[in-house]
Amino acid sequence: LLRAFWAETAHARADDVVRGFYARVNQSEVTARILSNDATAERLRVTLLIWMKELFNGPWDLAYYKRRQRIGQVHVNVGLPHRFMFMAMSVVRQQLHEIAVSSCEPTDAVAVCQAVDRITAIDLAIMTQHYSQVSASAQLANLQEIIVSHLPVTVLLCSPNGEVNAATRPSKSLFDANQDGVITLDEALPLALIEASDLFNQVRRSSETGREITLFRVE
Repeated sequence: LLRAFWAETAHARADDVVRGFYARVNQSEVTARILSNDATAERLRVTLLIWMKELFNGPWDLAYYKRRQRIGQVHVNVGLPHRFMFMAMSVVRQQLHEIAVSSCEPTDAVAVCQAVDRITAIDLAIMTQHYSQVSASAQLANLQEIIVSHLPVTVLLCSPNGEVNAATRPSKSLFDANQDGVITLDEALPLALIEASDLFNQVRRSSETGREITLFRVE
């Protein structure tokens, strides 16, 4: 049903939907500011057309799911508040309803509108879920950076592969001295300390178990 509606009707009016969409979202100062750049606006216009084509034609598989997740990621990256995804989907859904009602027989129009509601609801759920996850992760990472960067002692946050992701102020010079911006534990700490504490095995065990490991305690 969705594929037939796209091929027979919606495809020919897709540009009208896009224009109507941007006319509506530009009423907001936040979105108008983001879309004020012509290149950005054109890129998003093309993206919206592709999204609509996929919405009606699928295939609705894992790759489709991951593309919807990326849309949520983009909304976080450009700084759009969570509510704008709901507003945007509502605007698109309303326009698609109007196309269905004006171009289909009443019974067919009802079926198309119901199908549109279901698939857009699924899309919105995927995008908002990933938006929330990415946004929460970004906020946590920012909080960790703030906390760690202001501690008056030397603390290193590292990944399981031994790369230092953040450091307190006494260790900031490590990053300043490294041109690539990537510091490993064996560069950040004395070799004697690494060997005495069996540091890399300790990091591996901590990563595998999820438990904190205290190497030295200073009373």
